[in-house]
Amino acid sequence: MVIATQNPIEQAGTYRLPEAQLDRFLMKSSVGYPDAQATEDLLQDAKTRDRAGLIKPIMSTDLIESMSAIADEVYVDPAIITYVRELAEASRDADHVKLGLSVRGCLALIRVCKTWAVANGRSYVVPQDVADLAHPVLGHRLILDGEAVFRGVDIDEVIDGLLKQIAAPPYASSSRMGDIEFSFDAFKRLVTPLGRSLLLIGLLAWLLAVFGGGRSCESRQSPV
Repeated sequence: MVIATQNPIEQAGTYRLPEAQLDRFLMKSSVGYPDAQATEDLLQDAKTRDRAGLIKPIMSTDLIESMSAIADEVYVDPAIITYVRELAEASRDADHVKLGLSVRGCLALIRVCKTWAVANGRSYVVPQDVADLAHPVLGHRLILDGEAVFRGVDIDEVIDGLLKQIAAPPYASSSRMGDIEFSFDAFKRLVTPLGRSLLLIGLLAWLLAVFGGGRSCESRQSPV
């Protein structure tokens, strides 16, 4: 698993990762500045200098494996699979896009949607999951052309355009959902001590490990 940071201000003398390596990162998220309360708490604790030394493990490998087994059982309707494929195909022909979404990127979107469904207490993916996660999963994969930069078009506009262009399938329950052995009792036992946010972190950690294929990338320019 590789978790890397990128400072968008200090990039002098560094090189962008090749597109194929960027594609191996599951998601990219902008952290931004801490909120007002977090900033004040940090300033209040100014005496602490070695914050890395305060980090403690929050879950075991066995727990991550248990959560990954739950994510494996999440149902994805064929209509949603088609929806993701159509988004990918549209991205390859979209205006201002030099490189569209790859099959690897489609796999990443499906895997993240399954994780998101579990984190929200569902045993199935809904179309809104795809829309909610399109930006963090597609944002670093779609490469814009030079004209886009010249015209001031950003990647978020392109992704929003794709979501408007490709109609999401209407949500309808499937009879196959009832055949899935999805234990919400086990889910609750895992979630109670950790909270939903930690569950999501654990599942994403597993997905990152699987998606990365055991390969590492330079962290100096790679996104999270």
